[in-house]
Amino acid sequence: MIAQYPQEILGAAHIACYEMNPGVLIKLLDSAMRLPLQV
Repeated sequence: MIAQYPQEILGAAHIACYEMNPGVLIKLLDSAMRLPLQV
């Protein structure tokens, strides 16, 4: 997904500085999947 839309996801400034390397852990969430919450 990042490869298809790098500027929309990471931003033009990030692409100019770091190219396609997100530099952070990215987790894509599925909105149909229920997430357990710790209380």
